Amino acid sequence: MIFPRIGKFIIIFFAVAFLIVGIRGYQLYQYVFRENVNSDFVLYVPKNATYKQVTDSLTLNNTLKSMKAFNWVSKKKNYGKSVKTGRYLLKKGMNTNQVVNILNGGLQTPLNVTFNNVRTKEDLAGKVGKYLQTDSLSILELFADTLQIKKYGFTEETYTAMFIPDTYEFYWTTPAKEFAERMNQEYNRFWSDERKKKAEELKLTPTEVTTLASIVQAETAKRKS
Repeated sequence: MIFPRIGKFIIIFFAVAFLIVGIRGYQLYQYVFRENVNSDFVLYVPKNATYKQVTDSLTLNNTLKSMKAFNWVSKKKNYGKSVKTGRYLLKKGMNTNQVVNILNGGLQTPLNVTFNNVRTKEDLAGKVGKYLQTDSLSILELFADTLQIKKYGFTEETYTAMFIPDTYEFYWTTPAKEFAERMNQEYNRFWSDERKKKAEELKLTPTEVTTLASIVQAETAKRKS
């Protein structure tokens, strides 16, 4: 009779063990895959930010339903050892796994950078500096880089014409020199052979057309205000 009794205890033991494992497994599944973002939120992670700064921002803005789940998944995926600078859009309904993957992978969401009525380098620096992590001073310093200005085919006096007013997508972390490189690409793309030909017919250079356009735009804005 003793062996059946031992067998009964073994069955009960394993049944309880499987139940505990099942409950824990379900809990961990919830940690990873359950929806955890309350509402759309743009998280800015500045340079040299720590994991605590990230969690403090998420907590302060009540971004997540469960910080415990975020901390657990972050630990398992080693997020926090190398916090990546950036601007991240966390969308309502995202689960913890998605949030950690975005932050851990540095998968930034680009933003629209709009600047109009640009007449001077100060105008440009002030307007662009509002959008990007790079400050206005870094944008101004572009105008002192004579080698780069010459490389793009401009002079210090005409350089502002390269920055054609419009709306462009950039990453928040875009440094000043990459911003200038992108604007040079946009300038060359805008000034197709057809547009250059039209400017020649008006006896104007692309730089002169851009300068005149900015003046007209500024005057129009003044009349509306």
